[in-house]
Order: sequence, then C-alpha cells, then structure tokens
Amino acid sequence: RYVVSLNSTSARGLVEREVKAELDGWRNYSAALTIEDPFETFYDVAHVLRGGYYHRIRREFAVAYSKVADAAAGRQGVWNKGDLRSLTGEQIVEWICEPIEKEREETTTATAP
Repeated sequence: RYVVSLNSTSARGLVEREVKAELDGWRNYSAALTIEDPFETFYDVAHVLRGGYYHRIRREFAVAYSKVADAAAGRQGVWNKGDLRSLTGEQIVEWICEPIEKEREETTTATAP
C-alpha cells in the first residue's frame, strides 16, 4: 500500500503507491513491492521484482525490522547476541546483513567440489 522510502518520516508521512505512481509515472502493480531510489526519487528500484523474489525481500525486511526493534528496545529475542543495547550502529548493520544458516549451507554445498 505504501512506498518504501528513506524520505518517509514522521514529519513527512508515508507515501501511498497510487500517489507515487501518479506523480512519477510508476506502474501500479497490485502486489508488487515499491522501493523509491533514495537518490533518484522518481525511480522504482523494485520494478524488476517478480514472484519469489518479492516474497524473499519482504521476509528479509521483516527480519531486519525485528532485529532493529529488538536492539532499540534492548530485548534479547531469539538472536543470542547478548546485550543488544551495547551494539554500535555499524555492528547492527553487519548483524542485519549476516547470511542465515540455510543460505550458508546452500552456498557451501553449491561451491563444494
């Protein structure tokens, strides 16, 4: 329903997909994820996503959000990272970008001789 945008703030509010599509000529897909390029705000960087990629990216956003929210609230969650409040911003970003175990196994299996 809304555009993923770094420009969405509490002061500026959220931008609905329909409004953004009308303003910048984006196609308005019914279930597609729309992500505004932070530098060229007229460009939808997610316009190339199809099917399974959309669902995977949505899942990754949810995991990243959960990690940031748990770190901000100081909750341990299921992460086994100790005191999350002691993590620096850089450590949180590295933690968000860590591959999950299943992906590590698939990568190792795919590259094994």
